[in-house]
Amino acid sequence: MAEPPGPWGLIPPSHFVLRPPSTSAPSSLPFPRTLEAELEAERGRSQMLRLELEAERGRSLMLRAELEALKGRSQSLGAEPGAEKPLEEDPQRRLLGRWRRQVFALLVQRTAWRETERALRAKVTALEAAVVAAKQRQREEVTRAEAALGALGALGALGRTAARDLKGAAVASEGTTEERRWPLW
Repeated sequence: MAEPPGPWGLIPPSHFVLRPPSTSAPSSLPFPRTLEAELEAERGRSQMLRLELEAERGRSLMLRAELEALKGRSQSLGAEPGAEKPLEEDPQRRLLGRWRRQVFALLVQRTAWRETERALRAKVTALEAAVVAAKQRQREEVTRAEAALGALGALGALGRTAARDLKGAAVASEGTTEERRWPLW
């Protein structure tokens, strides 16, 4: 019995092949160029990931060699003459064990500090960006406030001029009305 076609079986593979733009298609469409650019970017990323993978493989080999060396060293320490004494009774071995525990604790502490430092540096970077954005907003607000204050000053000057003109017109019209009211004098 034949299996039903999957979703990829319904679309011919030739549909997914990138082809140069045909002469019949309008050249104003950026679609093929965009896909080609994306493809080139993905190829670049793929190459970077391959290089990173090779670097990690090399690092892994170095770590394995170091681990083997440490295993060999620990086995040779166990086979030293005088190893017949139990660990608790040999003061040099106790001192070495204590020293190793302290070194391990310090390494763990250093790793934790580095992680904390990275997190704090990220926070500092974020806060610096926030400060820069806040300063920019503040500058914009000051500029808007200065513009508004200038506009209010201009309106105030215009208002004072208009009030003076109206007062002068009122005084002039009062004088003419008084003369009309009292023509006998």
